[in-house]
Amino acid sequence: MKHSRLEVFGALLPVVLFLTLKIVQLSFRFGDGNAYLYMADRLLSGQLPYRDYFLADPPLFILFLAVWRLLIGTHWLWFGLLPAILEAGSAWLIYWLLKRWNNPLAWLAPASYLFSFTILSTSDYLTGVQLVVFGVLLATFLLEKEQPLLSGIVIALALLVKLYAVCALLGLAIYLIREKQWHNLRRWLIGMASTGLLIMGPFLFLGAKTIFKDIVVHQLNRPAGNGRLPAWSFFWLKEWWLLIIGASGLLIKRKSIIIWSFGATLIFFMVFRDLYYLYLNNIFVYLVMGALILVGMAWSRGGTYKNLAITISVLTLALNLSALIDYQKNLLPQGRFFSATAVAEYVVTLPARPLYGSHEVAPLIALLSGRYLLSGYIDTNTQVFASGAQDLERVSQAVAQTGVYMLSRITDHPELEIAPTGYEGYFSKTVFDRDCQLIKAFPNFVNESYNQVGVFACKTQP
Repeated sequence: MKHSRLEVFGALLPVVLFLTLKIVQLSFRFGDGNAYLYMADRLLSGQLPYRDYFLADPPLFILFLAVWRLLIGTHWLWFGLLPAILEAGSAWLIYWLLKRWNNPLAWLAPASYLFSFTILSTSDYLTGVQLVVFGVLLATFLLEKEQPLLSGIVIALALLVKLYAVCALLGLAIYLIREKQWHNLRRWLIGMASTGLLIMGPFLFLGAKTIFKDIVVHQLNRPAGNGRLPAWSFFWLKEWWLLIIGASGLLIKRKSIIIWSFGATLIFFMVFRDLYYLYLNNIFVYLVMGALILVGMAWSRGGTYKNLAITISVLTLALNLSALIDYQKNLLPQGRFFSATAVAEYVVTLPARPLYGSHEVAPLIALLSGRYLLSGYIDTNTQVFASGAQDLERVSQAVAQTGVYMLSRITDHPELEIAPTGYEGYFSKTVFDRDCQLIKAFPNFVNESYNQVGVFACKTQP
């Protein structure tokens, strides 16, 4: 497996350009990542997931962020670079895997992957999906390198970030069984089991029943939420080309170490009820490998096939350029929390009260202002209440009786006689109308349905 300097440069350049782009455009954003950051900060203060606050996933992503919290301190904006760094690592792993399979065009992988619409648009958000994809690729690479114990450790870590990594895990297990690599399978299972026990053991000891309720029962009871059709339709609209050539490459070559993981992941997300576009990153990574496998095969055959490989590669990179323009123009501004610092500075001036509100807003403001969220209420995703994991009326009553400042993304148009709305998924409207008053609103300059970030004083009067 030789690497010429020119080839390494061709693979490394898009990684550098991608990271530079993300650094230049770094900003605070709304999103689940703000709740995860607050959980990581609280973990270092002795508060544990499941025991002290609700967490719908295994704990590794919080542990991962806590380690970074120790390394970079309270520079909260810098955490926004972690998804891009992980995606850059994933791009490099794709390159190394393709090189190991003697693909002559492996050096095109980082550009094809990083400058796709999917990766450009989802790498702005701290969700955990990037860590899962990186872990799955690393586990696959280690298995290719005849390191089954390490591969088992890594795939277990991916599973302990998000449970849907079980699809890739199942695919790798099928590969080992079909190839009759019994010795490697045993070592792989040992690495996986020991890692799972080491990390989950202490949490299970402290409260297995609560963990089962938070992770399993919540997932089973959550409503459909986002439909499958909109997510898949958007994916087709943005990535139709890679869907076609990537699937073709995977089906023609049928590289067994990835085809089973791809198939299991594809089936899972075709039936998963609450599908978000960013979840499809788990499928997209295989499509990129499949596309490069296809053009690599064509290139190696020479003649007319080589010209076909060149045409496909040029068209792919041209579509990536179009995706970059689309992202810069339409997606980059979406989700930016421009007023985060201003909101935090205002909260600092208020009399001491705990904070509550949207999990996309309140945790970040708490971190920036040095205030604290009302104990136990970090993840206020509407699905948490819709699944019954938290009782909306009971929580709202308790919050109002304590007295909080509620932070919410709201739609407020008094000129149209539209009262503030947008909080109803995590706070009772009855309690809101009775006990909450808007004390400050910050405009949201992005063209979204929510036009303000509102600060409400909520307190039940005796």
